[in-house]
Amino acid sequence: MPNTSKSSRKAEFFLLSVVSIVAILFYTSSWIQGITIIDSSSAIVNDEYFVFDNAIAKLNETVTFSRNCDDLKYNLEEFKLFLNELGFEKNYRIDADLSLPTCTPFNSPFNNGILTGDLTISSTKVSLKGSFSLPNRNPPTIPAPPFNFYIALSPISSNISSGSSTSTTLSLNLISGTSQPVSFTCLQLPRDVLCSFNPVSCASLPCPSSISITTGSLTPPGDYEIPVVGYTSSGISNQTSYLLSVYSTLDYSVSLSPSSANVTQGSSASSTVNVVLNSGNPESVAFGCSGLPSNTNCIFSPSSCTPTCPPSTLTITTAASTPIGLYTISIDATSSSTSRSASFILNVTA
Repeated sequence: MPNTSKSSRKAEFFLLSVVSIVAILFYTSSWIQGITIIDSSSAIVNDEYFVFDNAIAKLNETVTFSRNCDDLKYNLEEFKLFLNELGFEKNYRIDADLSLPTCTPFNSPFNNGILTGDLTISSTKVSLKGSFSLPNRNPPTIPAPPFNFYIALSPISSNISSGSSTSTTLSLNLISGTSQPVSFTCLQLPRDVLCSFNPVSCASLPCPSSISITTGSLTPPGDYEIPVVGYTSSGISNQTSYLLSVYSTLDYSVSLSPSSANVTQGSSASSTVNVVLNSGNPESVAFGCSGLPSNTNCIFSPSSCTPTCPPSTLTITTAASTPIGLYTISIDATSSSTSRSASFILNVTA
């Protein structure tokens, strides 16, 4: 008579094994695609499935932390060592057949690459084989750096007199990011100073521009640091400084005392010449006369000075042949850059 009790227990054990297999396959399905069981005997134990699942999880981690194909190649060698150690601990043989994504060059990011392959776990009791497909998951892409630029000037300074102008070349250079249009301006200009650019803006970098700085007669002497600013419509701005030294234009006045004289032919007249500095850096001035009648000369003692200077004595000498008449003589004081004069009225009589 058949032993129905033993048959019933075998059936229950086989049914429990099948249920366990189905449950474990469902659990690992998030990592494993297309699992094929080579040996589904009732002797299979759950531990093999958990080892398999551990190996797939480690493989997924290997792909996730690989920066590029070259990095992935190295990391997969480390993964194989992991499999060997895992199999040694469990007395399994773990085989991995991997297919790498193609990258050119090999050290480039494997965008859109997919790592596929087979993983087989074999023990004395069972052989479990599964195929997998892991998409590349590179680390997050580093955002492109923001747009930035710097301004350079050449030359960076000048020394000019009031009422004159100077120029410098601006160079606009890209530091980072994608080029944007940049406009220019000058800030904190001294009184009666104009600043102009040519061109007034740049559509892309690098870009040169010429700066012209013009002072007026009312510009006070002094040293000025003028900010030169580049700015964008999005609010990005950078600046550098131009050093402007302004000195006053040399100016002085000439006066005579007395400013007129009556002389007879063949006699002389004298006057005191005073030169007073009004502005600017003092320069030596030389004295002279213009508009003298014929056969008449003039002498200064001293003949030059640096204003403000001590008085100079002017002597005008006529001859017996000097024509009778009323003459306006220009008494000139001339420097290397400026000339000023005063009038002396000479009345020659018989």
